[in-house]
Amino acid sequence: MSTAYLLLLHQLSAVERAVFLLREVFEYEYDEIAAIVGKSSSNCRQIFHRAKRGIGQPPEDHAELNARKQVQVEQFAAFLASGNVMKLLQLLAPDAVLLPDGGGKVKAPLRPIFTAERICRFFEGIREKSAAGFSYRLLLINNEPGLIAQSGGYQSAWTFQYQGDRISHIYLQINPEKLAHVPFDDIR
Repeated sequence: MSTAYLLLLHQLSAVERAVFLLREVFEYEYDEIAAIVGKSSSNCRQIFHRAKRGIGQPPEDHAELNARKQVQVEQFAAFLASGNVMKLLQLLAPDAVLLPDGGGKVKAPLRPIFTAERICRFFEGIREKSAAGFSYRLLLINNEPGLIAQSGGYQSAWTFQYQGDRISHIYLQINPEKLAHVPFDDIR
């Protein structure tokens, strides 16, 4: 599942999420779901339909689309590592959004950063302050092309959402508690 779809699922209540996943993913019958969540079968049917209408359909997984995304992620990482802001700017949608998550554990912006230009200025500022280079490794995160990186003593995981052929959202995870399971040892 993509990061964006997981975020949509997270917006559901615990019961809605349980009903939705049990029906949509595990294909349980409504009677079985009702026994698990302690609701009536008809109530579970309504909960499922409201949840499904609220989050829409999951994005389709196409090999060709993922290949194009992989190329964009590779370019993004290379431009970020080299400091090529003009090329980085061309990869981003004009109204792109950077959503950093430091979890209060590391220094990070508290609010999203809006527009491609501001995102590039943010990365430029970090690059200027960081004595260490930007090293990274490409990998699938939530079944989508992404990357993990190290820079200036920070470790991070990056996932992306697209609008046409450009990156529209960058999800930057730098909360060390959420990255405890990530294999940072083999980053080049």
